[in-house]
Amino acid sequence: MLDKLEDIFKVLADVTRIQIILALAEQSRSVNALVEIVGTSQSNVSHQLRLLKNKNLVIAERKGKKIYYSVTCQHLVNTLDNLLAHIGHEGKD
Repeated sequence: MLDKLEDIFKVLADVTRIQIILALAEQSRSVNALVEIVGTSQSNVSHQLRLLKNKNLVIAERKGKKIYYSVTCQHLVNTLDNLLAHIGHEGKD
C-alpha cells in the first residue's frame, strides 16, 4: 500500500501534472483547454495526462470528436487543497 502511495507522489512531483489536476478539479476539460490553462504544448499535456491516467488519477471520456478528462477521485483534489493550505500557513504559527 505504501508503494502505491509513493508512486502517486512520484507522479505528482511535477508542476504541470499538478496544474492539470487542479484544472480538472473544476470541471472536465479537453487537451486543448488544458494546453491554454497550463501554457505548454499539446504534446506535453497529452504525455502528462497519459502518466496520470496510468495511475488512475484521471479518466477520459469521449464526447463526439473530443476526449474530455476529469479527476477520478475527489480525495486527490482534497489532498492537494490541504497541502496548498499548509504551504499558505507556513511561518504563520
